Amino acid sequence: LRHGATTILALQRDYAADATPETVRVTLPGRFDVTDLMAGHSLGEQRVLALRLGVVTPAVLALREARR
Repeated sequence: LRHGATTILALQRDYAADATPETVRVTLPGRFDVTDLMAGHSLGEQRVLALRLGVVTPAVLALREARR
């Protein structure tokens, strides 16, 4: 989803009754200033993200291309 110069990225796992939290890596197509919208804090400038996905709670991030 794009909102002006910001891309909203949401990631959620498929539900499984016996699931446990899982860490996933996301490689971005450049350097981005990343904000975790669920936690309400900045993750700083990132190129690769390691995200801990809960069993049912999604990760929702705002990505804005980093200034050069």
